[in-house]
Amino acid sequence: GVYTLSTSLKLPAKVTLRGTGPGNTILRASGSGLAGPLVEAKTPGSVTDSLIVRDLTLDNVSKNTVGGMGVDFTRVRGGIVRNVEILNCETGLRLNEGCSRCALETSHLNQCNTGILVTGTTENPIFVRMADVTITQPNIGIQIDSAARLTQILHCAVIADTPLISVALKTAGQDTQ
Repeated sequence: GVYTLSTSLKLPAKVTLRGTGPGNTILRASGSGLAGPLVEAKTPGSVTDSLIVRDLTLDNVSKNTVGGMGVDFTRVRGGIVRNVEILNCETGLRLNEGCSRCALETSHLNQCNTGILVTGTTENPIFVRMADVTITQPNIGIQIDSAARLTQILHCAVIADTPLISVALKTAGQDTQ
């Protein structure tokens, strides 16, 4: 079914949010979209263990809603996004500060300004794995900054009609394309 969200869905540690498949279970933002993530850790200021989001569609309605995100894994340890379709977000998936042992697998991001953003600080580096992911019509497919350590990207595709930066590596304030 389709479920409307008027605010972010905040998941506590050791929880699996599971639908019946992309297109079958749809979490859709109300109105013109949320100015925040559709799904995030319940306690973003501290480490959250073992969050799993799988088998569903997240739709923020408009990729022009500033701050609109599909999933925000900030300080999540052992987080997994699997078989998820993320639509119409400013950022599809943010793996942020202190995110470790997280994975994005067999998922599709469509009509997001930035498909995947991997960012953090040198004090809280990121350790992530992406496999079998398709990003369609982004402005930036995957943006990885210098704090992202041991980021593994396997079998991922960025598909766009216009020229874009498919992977932007930010190091010491400079962009590498």
